[in-house]
Amino acid sequence: MRKLLTTTTLIIGLAFLSVTYADKPANNKKKTAPTKTAAPSALTNLSLSFIQTARAAILRAIPNEPENYILTLYDVNPYTTYFSRRPNRVSGIATSEDFVKAWKVGENNFEIDNPNGLIIPCEIDGATNKSETFYIVRLASPVYKTNKKGLINIQYAVKSIGSRNIIYKHIRFDYVTLIIG
Repeated sequence: MRKLLTTTTLIIGLAFLSVTYADKPANNKKKTAPTKTAAPSALTNLSLSFIQTARAAILRAIPNEPENYILTLYDVNPYTTYFSRRPNRVSGIATSEDFVKAWKVGENNFEIDNPNGLIIPCEIDGATNKSETFYIVRLASPVYKTNKKGLINIQYAVKSIGSRNIIYKHIRFDYVTLIIG
């Protein structure tokens, strides 16, 4: 499973690299210092997508609230990757803690306009995700916590959207990628 997550992350990373550097001339012999990408808070009028990865996650139904769930990510990577699409091609990393803190910042923030999320698990309830099952959700109200071992957990309120409804009361995922946008 770790190999599948690594492969998926590598493919996503290569896609970003190809998009980010596709317009640079290949024969440019002039060496320049690397450019510094602006932090997400410094960017305006830019549509960013974010990627979080976690060792495990649990998606559990909220009783008496159809299609409403709590998604808890366990052992979350301390950094959240962000990127924009063309023409800006901005990318970088922010701490996962700063990402959660920034949820309510700005005029068009995620608290006002909840983002969609794509949950991509490598394992579902201990079985390999051979059918490439994924879940499209709307994310809200993130809570960032550090457990006794210093590992990061992030919890989201989740509403099922799209054509694939979630019909379980409780699902465990391992090696999870969450794409937020």
